[in-house]
Amino acid sequence: MPCLKHHVLPGLGCVTFTVVSAFISPNHAPPIQTKPNQTKPLMKTIPLRSIIPVVAFVLAGNSPLLQPTLSAQTPSGEKVALSPKGKPTVVVNITRGMDDLHAACMGISLASNAIKAGRRSVIFLNVHATVLATADLSADLKFADFPPVKQMIASFVADGGELYVCGHCAAVSKVAESNLIKGVIVSHHEDLFKALPAAALSFSY
Repeated sequence: MPCLKHHVLPGLGCVTFTVVSAFISPNHAPPIQTKPNQTKPLMKTIPLRSIIPVVAFVLAGNSPLLQPTLSAQTPSGEKVALSPKGKPTVVVNITRGMDDLHAACMGISLASNAIKAGRRSVIFLNVHATVLATADLSADLKFADFPPVKQMIASFVADGGELYVCGHCAAVSKVAESNLIKGVIVSHHEDLFKALPAAALSFSY
């Protein structure tokens, strides 16, 4: 119950204060809520000058997290290396053979130069071009100032190029797999898709 109390303060006279008091039974006292002992995570301030070199390193493409997979698998299960530093693979599609040696030599030459430029290079011989990968191809077969076709193909494979031959096209052209040079990969479209990366530069002759 509220009660009135009178006090005499110097200079103010008699001042009346209203005091409100209440009695709370121990049985009806509200429960005291306690907060669990929560451990605050340890925060550490990192200077900005320490973060900038790391961000620059990642943005420059030097981080392994930004590097693409550097290997692929051929239909035979053999792993092959991709171009260094993620350069797109060069795929040269050659459909011309004896009917157009100029086009065939241009394609082989481009694929060989891709290897010299540090790229993974793939030649896909199909339609009329499967004959170019036969072991009994004449060593004198050439066009203009290009080296002999047989020599160009052999050098491409020796330098690390991948030579794919369409199995269906070889059968239609009556090119036996046993007559293909060493290093040729006989494949179908599905096998070729599995062996090649998603990003590639394609040229067709």
